[in-house]
Amino acid sequence: MAQFIAAIPGNQELSVSDWGERYVRLVGSAKSETFRKVLSPWIVEPLDRTDDGVTRTVTFRKPVQAGGSVVGEIALCRWLAVHNVGDIQYNWEDDRKADDRWQKRIEKILKKCGPVMKRWPTTTRDKTGLLVLPHCNLTVQGVFTTSNVDSDSIRFQINEEIHNWKPGRLKQAFGRTTRFWNSVTVNISNAGVVNDQLDEAFNAGTQQHWEMLCPGCRQFHVMRTRWEKEHPELGGLRYDADGCRRGDEYDYNKLVPTIRYHMPCGFLVLKRHVSRDATAIESEVVAMIRDSIGPVAAFKTAIIVNRLPKTRSGKILRGTMQKIADGIPWKMPATIDDPTILEEIAEALRGRGFGSLPM
Repeated sequence: MAQFIAAIPGNQELSVSDWGERYVRLVGSAKSETFRKVLSPWIVEPLDRTDDGVTRTVTFRKPVQAGGSVVGEIALCRWLAVHNVGDIQYNWEDDRKADDRWQKRIEKILKKCGPVMKRWPTTTRDKTGLLVLPHCNLTVQGVFTTSNVDSDSIRFQINEEIHNWKPGRLKQAFGRTTRFWNSVTVNISNAGVVNDQLDEAFNAGTQQHWEMLCPGCRQFHVMRTRWEKEHPELGGLRYDADGCRRGDEYDYNKLVPTIRYHMPCGFLVLKRHVSRDATAIESEVVAMIRDSIGPVAAFKTAIIVNRLPKTRSGKILRGTMQKIADGIPWKMPATIDDPTILEEIAEALRGRGFGSLPM
């Protein structure tokens, strides 16, 4: 009975992210040795769910170098320092990677965490990746060998770089947690392949997406790193590679200033005698486009204007309008039918907070 009562999560004074800011030192981190939520706000939600007393599984699918390992490292420190029952398993794709992470980061981070060191054993076993504490055991290992994910029961589990795991290994790892009604599993990995074991784990959850605040329209959008010419309505990261190459590599000092994020913006020209509220019409158009394309659509800005800039042959000057919206220099097209229309477009964009530069 005493063991059961001890396993019931109590009210913690601090969320996991706040606890991490106070107690965790990220030895070897390129961003900051102290954990600061403001530097990686997208990891706060999955991090807080690793010890909220309710969530059983967290699957954090993210881009490369997005702070995913920090989620696992802080969760590990928290579990070791706060909980009294249940072994912990930290899984990597193979033993070599697991040993490397233990020596370079994990052990150093644990030893820099005050609450963990209060429970640190006076003598430790001379084995990489194994920590035996009075209240639990921590094993940092690879999953290449079947026996590593097919033996003792585990209460807390962190699974890293699942996109490189053998098919079926994640299901085996999950099986080690089923004995505990209050187990917690944290899956952390770069994006994998559709319908693989990582994709299945993500789709089995609430499928929440991090959204970035656009400095132009001041609205939140799902962050997409890939720009697709065929689907500009989705938005994406763009850059200019011309003049930025050095042989087969990029000159990043030249490339970085050209990087920008594009979000779609639509201009509407209403029919004559339309008397409805302009804001209502814009909202309806945005909803219609997003319903048609799906939740992935980044389209959230529609602006009503009196007319669109065209060439004398009737071609709409989309490229010029895009430059005005992006706030980069532009030239008056020689074939434009009415030059004053571009200033009308610029004024409409300024009214929404989009930067626009003169010619």
